[in-house]
Amino acid sequence: MTDKKTTVDVALTQLGVKEATGKNDGIPAERYMRGDELPWCAAFVLWCNDHSDDEKLAKNAPDYYRMRNVQAFEDEMKARGKFFTDPSLAEANDIVFFQERGKSDPGVGRHMGVVFGSFERFDIGRRIHTIEGNSSNAVTERHYSINTPHITGFARINGLAPAKVVVTSNNKRFVPRIFVAAPYRAKTIHEVDVNIQRARRIGARILACGAYPIIPHSNTAFMDGLIDDEVILEGVRGLMLTCHAAVFTRVGIENLAPGVQKEWEAWPQRTRLFAWLVEGNNTLLSLKDHSGLATGQPGFTQLEEWVRAVIAHGDVLKKEGA
Repeated sequence: MTDKKTTVDVALTQLGVKEATGKNDGIPAERYMRGDELPWCAAFVLWCNDHSDDEKLAKNAPDYYRMRNVQAFEDEMKARGKFFTDPSLAEANDIVFFQERGKSDPGVGRHMGVVFGSFERFDIGRRIHTIEGNSSNAVTERHYSINTPHITGFARINGLAPAKVVVTSNNKRFVPRIFVAAPYRAKTIHEVDVNIQRARRIGARILACGAYPIIPHSNTAFMDGLIDDEVILEGVRGLMLTCHAAVFTRVGIENLAPGVQKEWEAWPQRTRLFAWLVEGNNTLLSLKDHSGLATGQPGFTQLEEWVRAVIAHGDVLKKEGA
């Protein structure tokens, strides 16, 4: 049984392929751009990925044509939770995005390639080794300092972006807080306990991914009747508005006090990410986003994928002052 081919394995086989006259023509146009004589660095990555055994990035022909644009490619990776900015997490077979082509190769417009690996130079530090299409009108090897400002970020081809540990100014680890909004009240104590355990199971899944769940069910379990409900609801509101993201079950939304969800959505001081869960199997139903983590279709099918994407974008949350 042969080893599976990765995207960068395929890219290495294309080294030396070049344009016929330096005008986005010849083999690159025919092979990667499906006949179109246009800038082809993104199409090169898509072609290599399509001919590998990796997770396919372009799911269909419309995806392929749309993602031949570098900005559209980068936006798609952000939407799927694959994009990350910490160069220390980059590894072989990741995608690398550049701010502009002129910073890596003469020309204009955005640019991208595939990470071949990284190496340490005692005199200049760690460098990233890449394979790039449309670099000097050919498929070329390049390398850059890990700290170059011209790299806008990376994308993990297989799976989601690596979890990022964000360190605050006082050298403490940053852990996103995710609020769990699920039903609590019920007709019997047994049904209340069932609701509490359901919320705790969601919280356990969040915690297992590296984020911290805020579960009001656990905080005031079975304390009904000790004080007016408005006091409890005000406390829940306060907890919710200190969180970085929220998970709502369908019934959980319906059980929120009037105006609380609306206030959450309008809260201006920090980035807000929302996930709605289907009550039955906990797959993501929809995602409302205020951070740039997702645009268009969220692309998350499981709660864990979404939580890991939130963690991977912890730098966004940190900048918002949380």
